[in-house]
Amino acid sequence: GGFVVFGGLMAGLLWLIVRAPTPGLPLVRMARRGLAERRGGAVTALIALFVGAYAIGISSAAYRNLDAEHSARIRDQATFNLAVQGPAADREAALAALRPSGATARYPSLVLMGRLQLGGRDEAVPIVARRADVADWNAELLHPWTNAPGDAFLRHGLQDSFALGDSVTVEVEGAVLRWRVAGFYKPRRDQRGVLMQPLRGVLVPWESLEGRPGTTYDLVASVPGRALARSAAEMGRAVPGSMVVTTREVDDFVHRIFLGLFRFALAMAALAFLAGVVLIANAVTLALVERRRTLGLFKSMGYGRSHLLALLLAENALLGGLAGGVGVAAVAFTIAVLARLSKTEALGVTPLLALAVVGLTLLLTLGTAAAAAWRTLGHRPLRILRAEGI
Repeated sequence: GGFVVFGGLMAGLLWLIVRAPTPGLPLVRMARRGLAERRGGAVTALIALFVGAYAIGISSAAYRNLDAEHSARIRDQATFNLAVQGPAADREAALAALRPSGATARYPSLVLMGRLQLGGRDEAVPIVARRADVADWNAELLHPWTNAPGDAFLRHGLQDSFALGDSVTVEVEGAVLRWRVAGFYKPRRDQRGVLMQPLRGVLVPWESLEGRPGTTYDLVASVPGRALARSAAEMGRAVPGSMVVTTREVDDFVHRIFLGLFRFALAMAALAFLAGVVLIANAVTLALVERRRTLGLFKSMGYGRSHLLALLLAENALLGGLAGGVGVAAVAFTIAVLARLSKTEALGVTPLLALAVVGLTLLLTLGTAAAAAWRTLGHRPLRILRAEGI
């Protein structure tokens, strides 16, 4: 049903092009008359070209928007360009490996995975230990930090399950750890980034996890740009059991993902354009067969191959221009709707992208039409008229 409606819409647009007044433009009037004679073949080719133009436009615009958003996030978090996570026993070695670069480790944490007891069920959560001076670096504390070893802070979504002063139980590798709920927190959204994720677990003072088996550490650091690759390599050698990640590696990885998706979308667009090319070639060939008598008469009146080719190309230029223009308009509408639904600012369709999509559609359409008609339009008028029995 949807395809029928879409086909009807394309046919309606083509009808408007055919019927629109064009005073003083005889070539355009003749081209529109030729499109009207092609009927269903023109509509089918128009749909295929529109799909190709839309696929290329939406993939290009999506790639541009995603790349810009990712680059903005990288810039926002440029203060920290290296993150390290590994066994707590490697923490001092990691700190020592950072010193030659002049970088300072920031926001160190100890992390231990456990299962939070919630009535009749449990939930896997990280237990995150912080020192008092960085307890709230990616968490908005809703109550004052106490720094008492027996206290814990829970995310604000658990306020229905726990109250201040309640006992919270976390099971860790067969052991049971208990804390008193001293407060709640919310993730600090303005500090999210590629190397720093919002806090989601149980937040406790540093002394609560220090020296406990199975504990890991994590930290972020700001390393001078020229020394980043060398520092990351030295860090990897100093603490081989730790995971070392830089913003440059994350950026390259995300760019490869975006580029792969973009190439896939372009491949799908190429298939749609290929279908359009085949349909246009068939439609042009069929139109030449149906118009042999007219072509013979035109050629006998002195019209050459270039004149008839110009008429045929004008027909297909209308078709390609309509497909490209409607495709660009559909891309702009789609991006605007998605931006409104996601409440984000999209970059939209640039004039250069619009011209590129319409130009590519026109180029493929005109090239296919010229290739399909070139040989036939070179026949002598006598041969054409004899084939028609004149």
